[in-house]
Amino acid sequence: MNAHEPSPHSHRTSFRTFHADVHLRDACTRSRSPHSGRTHGIDCRDCRSPTCRPGYSHPLAQRGRAYPIRRGRDEGVSELHCIQRERDNALDDARLSSNLADRVFESVVEGIMVTDRHGKIERVNEAFKRLTGYCEAEVLGRDPSLLNSGHQDPAFYRDMWRALMTTGRWQGEIWNRRKNGELYLEYLTITSVRDKDGAIAQYAGIFSDITHRRQTEERLRYLATHDVLTGLANRVLFEERLERAIVHAERTGGRFAVAYLDLDGLKLVNETFGYQTGDDVLKEVAQRLRQAIGQGSTIARLGGDEFGVILEEFNSPRDVGQATRTMLDAVNRPIHIDGHEIFTTSCLGISMWPDDGKQAAQLMICADQAMYGAKSRGRGVFQFFERNMTSAAMAQLETLGELHRALEKNEFCLFYQPQYALAGRRMVGVEALLRWRHPQRGLVPPGEFISIIEQSALVIPLGRWVLREACRQARCWLDAGLEFGRVAVNVSARQFLDDGFLADLIITLDETGLPPERLQLELLESMAMNTRKEIGALLHELVTRRVSLAIDDFGTGYSSLAYLKDLPVDTLKIDRSFLAGSDAQNPDRAIIRAVVAMGRALNLDVVMEGVETEEQLAFLQEAGCNQVQGYLLARPQPAEQVTACMPRASNV
Repeated sequence: MNAHEPSPHSHRTSFRTFHADVHLRDACTRSRSPHSGRTHGIDCRDCRSPTCRPGYSHPLAQRGRAYPIRRGRDEGVSELHCIQRERDNALDDARLSSNLADRVFESVVEGIMVTDRHGKIERVNEAFKRLTGYCEAEVLGRDPSLLNSGHQDPAFYRDMWRALMTTGRWQGEIWNRRKNGELYLEYLTITSVRDKDGAIAQYAGIFSDITHRRQTEERLRYLATHDVLTGLANRVLFEERLERAIVHAERTGGRFAVAYLDLDGLKLVNETFGYQTGDDVLKEVAQRLRQAIGQGSTIARLGGDEFGVILEEFNSPRDVGQATRTMLDAVNRPIHIDGHEIFTTSCLGISMWPDDGKQAAQLMICADQAMYGAKSRGRGVFQFFERNMTSAAMAQLETLGELHRALEKNEFCLFYQPQYALAGRRMVGVEALLRWRHPQRGLVPPGEFISIIEQSALVIPLGRWVLREACRQARCWLDAGLEFGRVAVNVSARQFLDDGFLADLIITLDETGLPPERLQLELLESMAMNTRKEIGALLHELVTRRVSLAIDDFGTGYSSLAYLKDLPVDTLKIDRSFLAGSDAQNPDRAIIRAVVAMGRALNLDVVMEGVETEEQLAFLQEAGCNQVQGYLLARPQPAEQVTACMPRASNV
């Protein structure tokens, strides 16, 4: 019994009723027994059952036979033997398929539009209404061109119809317009629907709104090729544009220049005013470069404080030089941000195609080397690439590689330079200074590698090693019963700002066993005077842990005396450059006197670096400076030599 047949227990029908109600149009043939004249059965073709619920005529079979039986006084239909049920199943399947198709048509998220063979809209679904803003009554019988945005030319539509006529299908992206006038991008598939004779009867279009997806893709492409902060091209796009400039120049026989610009002073701005101000400076510099160069050239931020420019419209070195001077003049003007007047300078290096190289990488390397050549000449200058620059740049790269290997192979060591109190020439501290014992060259002068380290990422792991080694050696001196005061360690801004600095320091003190009060950290003036809250909090945390703080090279930065009195420092170290002149009337001597007086007023120790003559020492004693350091008193020495100069501790 299939699902459409009534239960014999719930609905019993007499055979006469069945006999009478069988539809005559179904061509039922009643057969009688030739002997008894009684109804023997009914041959049924396409019979429809009267036993179904009112208003519903159910097909029992294409062909079958019904037999009556007698149970007491009731005569009923016992069964209907179906010979074939294929039509039943086919009709049921067709009905289910039709209902399913309707539900799918209305529930899919893609918009669907069906037109007749002349292109007049016959049907649309709910998604179409939602995506276009049109209701069904507004579009039925109309041409799909009501959605036309005008962004596609006639050739676009000719190609579309040509594909439909030849292949019966077209797919692609198309800009259309909603009822409210808003443009949107859709991905559309049009299929021609043919009748049983093969003629086109209808067209069905299915589309998705991909506007948001396209906007996201375009944003991602933009981010992949542009600097987020300044909106300038990034290194990826710069190199791509440079390759195109080379191809163009090769085809036309022209020339062009590549310029590298380095912004001086950005690090100091970040340390003094914070990174937000530094970002604002970069954005202002980017805008000034745009205005100075115009639309015909590519300007890129290559990273940090470096910018690159491709000057395609300037063929001669003279024109390039004039454009370069315009850029430098624009960048070197004071920048006003949040009430601060910030001075930055820049240097610029230039390479020319094809003179300095025919490949993009060569041009970039030459421009970079020329930039460092310009920096060696001073600030605010530019330099064309010269062949003799290559060897210096290669030497610097080789040195950096050797420095990395030196750290791995334990080639670094520390020398220590004593610091003395002027009263009594008593040792009050030692400063740890990095040295490099090269396996072939011996002791390498610090001037040949310190600046390279400070400009590289090596400064953090190497600074960590220096701190640990200095604390270890100081603990050894204490264990030996020697008195040295405090060991002073220079900390670079990059190391100090590293997230792991405080944790590294705590671990180092714990593992070496050095009392914190025996350690002094020397910070550059620009770092110690930084007004950022997190830096101030770190300084106070260090003092809470009884670590001494000194401002190194004092007088070379932009100190605020009002801020200095609130700093948790106990020592000022005056930069050696103020003591270089021998003239007692030198203005620098007046600065030394002022710093010493200020230090005494703030109850700070003042250390004068670079003391080399007796005359200098006498001046410092007369000025009231209480601590000195320099070659006159002691040169930097290995730990074992300094140990011999240390007195025994009084409590030993």
